[in-house]
Amino acid sequence: MIRCLLLLLVLLPAHVLAAPAPQLTSDEPVFDFGTVLQGEKVDHTFVFRNSGTAPLVIDRVKSSCSCTASLLSDKEIPAGGSGSVQAVFDSTRFRGRIHKTLYLYSNDPDRPSVEFLLQGEVVVPLQATPATLNFGDVAVGAQSVQTVVLKNTSPVTLLIDNISSLNDAVQVDWQEVKLAAGAQVSLTIKAVPQAATPNLNGKILVHTNNPSIPEFAVPVSGSVLRP
Repeated sequence: MIRCLLLLLVLLPAHVLAAPAPQLTSDEPVFDFGTVLQGEKVDHTFVFRNSGTAPLVIDRVKSSCSCTASLLSDKEIPAGGSGSVQAVFDSTRFRGRIHKTLYLYSNDPDRPSVEFLLQGEVVVPLQATPATLNFGDVAVGAQSVQTVVLKNTSPVTLLIDNISSLNDAVQVDWQEVKLAAGAQVSLTIKAVPQAATPNLNGKILVHTNNPSIPEFAVPVSGSVLRP
């Protein structure tokens, strides 16, 4: 009798002998959103499944900085069922290649923490060369001239309708201009310090019609030499 029971146990499939357990799986743990303009938001829903034999219980969802995550489905997913989690990334303060990770914690005994990855390229619609201006030391009554090139790196035409300086001693020669995708324009920036000018620090503010970048700043610095 004992031999028969042992033989039966050997012949039984492994999944019959194992205790019921949940298993979190996903066909798409990585989502590449391609290219977005700085300021745009990326919204994506990751779908996962409970491929196990017991209910899958989601404990919590956590995301890396500047990416919010929220569970769209119920916290308890039955065996064979599916769930989803939403990721929202705000690209306002980012540029270049980015990688944002979502962490899903559950009662899966083999993988209590599962990662979902959101990645892509954030393009700044307007690019300044040089990115910052340093006039160095300029004497009172003298003049220093530098050039800044603005390039439209977005795929659409960009209207520059105003350019201003936050420092009265720093002047900008400009006119309203429409920049096609990939086009550029040169700006002449002059530092003309007076006796009352404390320094040449400030910003050149470029205003555009692009809602994702209505105002673009070029930092300016410099010292004033006095007689």
